[in-house]
Amino acid sequence: MRRFGLRARILTTLLVVIVSLQAITSLFVLERTRREAEAHATSQLEAGGRVFERLLADRERQLLHNVAVLVGDFGLRKAVATQDRPTIESALANHAARIRADLAFVLDLAGEITAITTLDPQRRPDGEGFRELVEAAHARGAAAGLALAAGRPHQVVLAPVKAPRIVGWIGMAFELDGELASDLRTLTGLEVSFWSRGATSEVTRIASTLPRDEVESLSLAIRAGALTGREGEPAQLAGSDWISLPVTLESLEGESAGAVLQTSRSEALAPFSAQRAELLRFFALGLALALGVSIWTARRLARPIDALASAAQTISAGDLHAPLEVEESADELGRLAHSFRVMQDALVEREQRIVHESMHDRLTGLPNRNALDAALAAAIATGEPFSVVLLDVLRLKDTNDRLGAAIGDGILRRTAERLRAARGVDWAARIGGDEFLAIVPEADEERLDSLLDGLLGDLERPLSIRGARVVSRLAAGYVIAYADGGDPETLVRRAEMALALAKSRSDATARYEVGLEESNHRRVGILIELERALDRRDLELHYQPKIHVASERVVGAEALIRWTHETLGRMNPQEFIEIAEQTGLIGRISAWALEEAATRVARWSERGLDLVVSVNLSAHDATEDDLPDRLSEILVRTGAAARCLKLEVTESAVMRNPKQAASILERIRTLGVGISIDDFGTGHSSLAQLQALPVDELKIDQAFVRDLRAGTPNEVIVRTTIDLAHSLGLEVVAEGVEDRATWRLLARHGCDVAQGFFMGRPMPESAFLEWIDRFRKEGLDG
Repeated sequence: MRRFGLRARILTTLLVVIVSLQAITSLFVLERTRREAEAHATSQLEAGGRVFERLLADRERQLLHNVAVLVGDFGLRKAVATQDRPTIESALANHAARIRADLAFVLDLAGEITAITTLDPQRRPDGEGFRELVEAAHARGAAAGLALAAGRPHQVVLAPVKAPRIVGWIGMAFELDGELASDLRTLTGLEVSFWSRGATSEVTRIASTLPRDEVESLSLAIRAGALTGREGEPAQLAGSDWISLPVTLESLEGESAGAVLQTSRSEALAPFSAQRAELLRFFALGLALALGVSIWTARRLARPIDALASAAQTISAGDLHAPLEVEESADELGRLAHSFRVMQDALVEREQRIVHESMHDRLTGLPNRNALDAALAAAIATGEPFSVVLLDVLRLKDTNDRLGAAIGDGILRRTAERLRAARGVDWAARIGGDEFLAIVPEADEERLDSLLDGLLGDLERPLSIRGARVVSRLAAGYVIAYADGGDPETLVRRAEMALALAKSRSDATARYEVGLEESNHRRVGILIELERALDRRDLELHYQPKIHVASERVVGAEALIRWTHETLGRMNPQEFIEIAEQTGLIGRISAWALEEAATRVARWSERGLDLVVSVNLSAHDATEDDLPDRLSEILVRTGAAARCLKLEVTESAVMRNPKQAASILERIRTLGVGISIDDFGTGHSSLAQLQALPVDELKIDQAFVRDLRAGTPNEVIVRTTIDLAHSLGLEVVAEGVEDRATWRLLARHGCDVAQGFFMGRPMPESAFLEWIDRFRKEGLDG
């Protein structure tokens, strides 16, 4: 359905537009035609009304002329004067027959009929109906008008008979009857009806050209007054097909009469109906034509768009080479097809570029780690012997820091060029910041060692970069395929272990050794369990006492972390602390140790035990800018006194960044927490360098104390260190005191505080507190 959605929408839109236009046009034309037809019917009625009025006027003139001739007859005037009725009736009959008048009569001066002739003796009128005309004739000398005679409307003319005075009135009349209606119908094309009704009679007399059933409807409408007040105004009666124009005739003595001109609405609208039928046929033809044009247009537009959509869908699925079967014409669709092909070509080029960049290192142009698995899999698939060599450019970070990143990048580029061109290297890649990997088609270890010596010699030749002569040093770890691993992941992982082995031994090259991976697995396991131990707070602090040498009084303790695992047993602190430092977990351990130690000294202070507890900080902690803030929060949270805590920082950690370390240590000292330099004598500093640091205490490394004997070099080192430290105002602590002789020798040289197995081993809190009670009672001899 989606494929034909656009086509259906185009087709629907075109059809809706065309049908709407045709419908609106047709409705407008039909409505206009209907109105014109109705207006024509109304005009026909109005014209018929005018013809009706002219016909009545003509008949009135005819009557007036004939009456004038009649009253001019001397014999008739004499007969009227002498009341010669036979003569009068003969004359009236002759004249009435000549003009086909319905009535001819003589009225006396009182208005009574004295003689009359009529075509219908049953409709003989009396003189009452002509009373108003007689009065008008008295006033004007003659009169003409409409009157009811025998209850029927007549057009009447009266003229005086003079002999020589007026001796009576002669009148002649035409009945407004069916014959007249037929004549009018012939002249106007309208249906004509005359009606009359007496003042007291409910019977309405109608003479009409209408069909019999329509006459009854008209009679009901007249009695209901539906035509009252509509003089000269065409109207359509409810439930009737006729448009009617009422004409009210004169009423005499309360009697009423009128005429109604009518035309059939259906006949008037017959041309409209015919035109409507033509329009409907035209509309149907136009709709069929529009449907055909719409289908053709929809197909013409939708076919190339469908092709474009199909191609776009194929491209979105990953096939950038999808064929596009659309002609590139000059119209918009052709230009769209051309643009689509241009875009398609650009996408292909872009994908090729992205794929190349994703598989190659931008700096050196060598393949990168993403291409490594495929290259190793291809080498393994050949079945031929080969080795994987992992190379590391040593101290590259130091080079970047000292000489700038441009020099470091130059070293990497030149090393990559030499590695790409090196003899015996099938494939090379840069897989890390300072690491390269090479696939070497050699599996004999002796020949491989010789090849690697030559390769390293070539790679370590001096480089000239931006005018500077640079010598880089490299280390290499390698594995031999199939012997040290048979899949890409294993080969790379073990090559990394071999490289780490070479660097730890300060050797140029090293091969993977059995057991390295197991050791690595153990380190990973320890790391996972160490994180869990921190979460469960399974670590604990042991406390090794510190004794003031001169007074033999307990002045403090060093807090040492201990961990006993439920399955691994008692863990070596040096092992898991080293792993924590390498993985960044040492920060969490230090935070826990500080919090734990502060909690203990606060509790001891409440018991009256005033001791200073030392906590070791790693090199990572010593360079953390937020360490003073975190330490301040711990003191506030635990309520521990700042003077009861001392931080021990190794000499090597301080010397990594002396300025930063000095700033951080100064902020810690401002809090009131003591600072001690641990393992002094094993680093690269001097007392002169330490003079600039905000420290309170110097701790002589146990390597110089454990074998301390009189007359030995160690005694000279220890004595000199104590003297120089005192001259700088620093307190000296000797660790590793294991016998009485060492204690006495330290006392002789003025050492301030001693720590070692001779006084006490690291103990849990409860054992440490018991030891203090016992020491206070028994002293060193206990």
